[in-house]
Amino acid sequence: MVNIAELDVLGFHDLPDYLYQIQAPIHTGGLSLDEMVAEYEKSIIQSFFLGGQDRKDKEKVAEELKISLSTLYRKLERYNLKV
Repeated sequence: MVNIAELDVLGFHDLPDYLYQIQAPIHTGGLSLDEMVAEYEKSIIQSFFLGGQDRKDKEKVAEELKISLSTLYRKLERYNLKV
């Protein structure tokens, strides 16, 4: 990619649109960052236990998530997930 600018320093206006598109603000729903991360983590873990029978194997889930089995058990307890 070649970018030609009039000045010695590139500014946002010199870049292609796709590199600096302004994203809509994220609505937190009154949650803190830690709470939002926890909710996201919980939803990821839940999604691994939905579906086929092989998804119910906690060892395989922990391996896919690249966490230890004991960490998975702690997170299941923390988020009160019954799988």
